[in-house]
Amino acid sequence: MPIDFKALPKEQTFKIPPEGIHKVRIKTAKFTPAESGHKKDCILLTLQVFDDAGRSEGSMFDRVYDSSTDALGYKLGRLIHALGINLTSVVELKDFAKIIPLNKDFYADIARGEYNGKPKADVALFRSDIFWAANEFDIVQEKRKKFGYSTGDTNANGSAAVAEATDTPFFDSRDRYPEKSEDSSVSANATPAESNQY
Repeated sequence: MPIDFKALPKEQTFKIPPEGIHKVRIKTAKFTPAESGHKKDCILLTLQVFDDAGRSEGSMFDRVYDSSTDALGYKLGRLIHALGINLTSVVELKDFAKIIPLNKDFYADIARGEYNGKPKADVALFRSDIFWAANEFDIVQEKRKKFGYSTGDTNANGSAAVAEATDTPFFDSRDRYPEKSEDSSVSANATPAESNQY
């Protein structure tokens, strides 16, 4: 297929997902070893973000680390829970990337911010339980109310009234490590509620 170079976009623009708890879907999961320029081995995830009615709200990147820190270990555990992965043995991070189901819906708490003057979206590591399974919609709705997010329309037709994503210049936050927010009410050592054990 020929490429019309004059018709190519002059600026890179994507939707940056709005703040809140949103339905997400992993489009790619790639193991990235430390020697490729990263400080640690990680899995680079590309997440497509949706509202409750299934409309796209943009995409974002996230990283999953095999880490001894409580916060990153908790995040990995919540991702395993949300994806419904049943691990019965020890798994290397590079092998875990191979078993991550792509295109499976689950929920993620997304924070908006800025980095070097550009908008970005990150998974909210210190604000809540981070990830929820698709069948945990009632828990998601409770969290949305707690944090003042739109809860969408929960009627049978599945339509949702959620904040609109904005078209803004894309910022790739893949090289940024999570930072604890000033107003966080959840500690890095938080554990899941008894009803949410995985």
